Amino acid sequence: PPVEPLPPGAELGKDFEFTLRLLKENGDPLVNAEDAKKPYGKQIAVKVQRPDEYVATPSGQTDVAEKITGVEVIFDPNKKPVFVGTATVTLDFPPQPGTVNAIVRQGQYRRTLFAEPGVKAANVKLSGAIENAGADLKMNVGIDGIERAFIFKPDPAVSGSRKQLIPVTTPAVRVFPASEFAVKTETQPVPGFPVRVEADNDSAGATLELWIRPVGSKDMSEAEVIRLGGSRNNRVWIDTAGPGDAGVLVSSRSKDWVKVLDLQPLRGIHEVVGVMNYKDKNGADRTAISEPLLLTVDASGPEAIAFGPFPKKHIKGKPLIVSAGAIDPETEVVKAIFFIGTLTEEGKIPPEAVKVNGAKSLTEPGVWTAEMPLAPEKRGEVIISVQFFNKVGLTRSDKTVIVLEDAPPPSGNIAGVVMIGERPQADLTVILRNADGKDVGQTKTDTKGKFKFEKLPPGVYATLSAKKDSAYGTAGAALAQVEVDKTTKVTVTLVKQVK
Repeated sequence: PPVEPLPPGAELGKDFEFTLRLLKENGDPLVNAEDAKKPYGKQIAVKVQRPDEYVATPSGQTDVAEKITGVEVIFDPNKKPVFVGTATVTLDFPPQPGTVNAIVRQGQYRRTLFAEPGVKAANVKLSGAIENAGADLKMNVGIDGIERAFIFKPDPAVSGSRKQLIPVTTPAVRVFPASEFAVKTETQPVPGFPVRVEADNDSAGATLELWIRPVGSKDMSEAEVIRLGGSRNNRVWIDTAGPGDAGVLVSSRSKDWVKVLDLQPLRGIHEVVGVMNYKDKNGADRTAISEPLLLTVDASGPEAIAFGPFPKKHIKGKPLIVSAGAIDPETEVVKAIFFIGTLTEEGKIPPEAVKVNGAKSLTEPGVWTAEMPLAPEKRGEVIISVQFFNKVGLTRSDKTVIVLEDAPPPSGNIAGVVMIGERPQADLTVILRNADGKDVGQTKTDTKGKFKFEKLPPGVYATLSAKKDSAYGTAGAALAQVEVDKTTKVTVTLVKQVK
């Protein structure tokens, strides 16, 4: 979001005190009439009040009808502490298990609370409706920008559809990335990683700390402790001109802490824990500790890149199925891009390169596959590269070489067997003869009498074989019609020869 402009004037110190003095036109201080050495003035202290110090705790109820939970919150400015002035009050349903599948419907989620001194003011009602809310629904009521001035939930001890709201008063702390609500994230070792720290039901004088330590560590000597200060980031400004250059304007803001962490010296998994130190109702020291925010700090890209089974030669123009695998011991590999060529000097895929996004294998962990298109005019050596990306955006690549060659001429095969009667004939010579009567091939039968001629141009062929014996021997031939991309089966039957 855009940076919110600061109020006018100078920011005050942590004590929120300033001295107001009157000056003459020449800049000299106006002095006290009774004591000429004492400048006329007044010391002023500014206190940023907690909402419960100037607004009475509101009341409310929920009413469930089918899937809709209606919520009403009522502010009575006449209850003690009696409210005087103007305040903005809000109703909100924060992220929680009770709103995972819920939808916030119509209602009035922001109103203005107004009361004049000595005049009885009207109540102000906030209303909302939420669909598919869980039974453990919680809601925040905010005042003047403090989102969780009051936290409510329906009374679990009451049965039925209508329940009174009861305050949630347990002190609590939460830490999560400033841009999203999460308890685990992966990042590079960046110098600026903002986290948000929320404190609920803190007491006056409560303080917040952040502990950063290796995950699972209980040794405080390994933890870096960052002291934030109070439970909220309270800031006050003063502008001596004031509205219309006729007074003094004091402005204040009270927000949840956002702390920018330097993750450059960290590697591996660390946890960020929010710690609130406060006093309970009896004045005893207490501590509330948040669920850890797990940060995986990864400074290296994927590793152990290996291409899958890869042909050394491939017919040009035909798509090529490619596969490659990689691992990352710290963060997940989330993307693979296959492309033709190599990376630029800046480590980028050339914009003109043919590239295809890989698909994650469902059966082989860490393996990605793609169908790479190949231009029909491209031949010879071609570099096929892959670039892997991990979850924090770091990359690593590798390459291999394939030779693209012309497709072989159309051809077919002959598969046959040489027999005498019902007996296959092993270790016999088989001659292949084309339609012109020329011998174009020769092979021998195996132990089962089988033979094969491969990659033959289409046409008619004769297969011939013979076997000597004590007489004139046996011989036989068989014709075969060879068709493209097919295997023609033949049987050469040897019969006795006579003179």
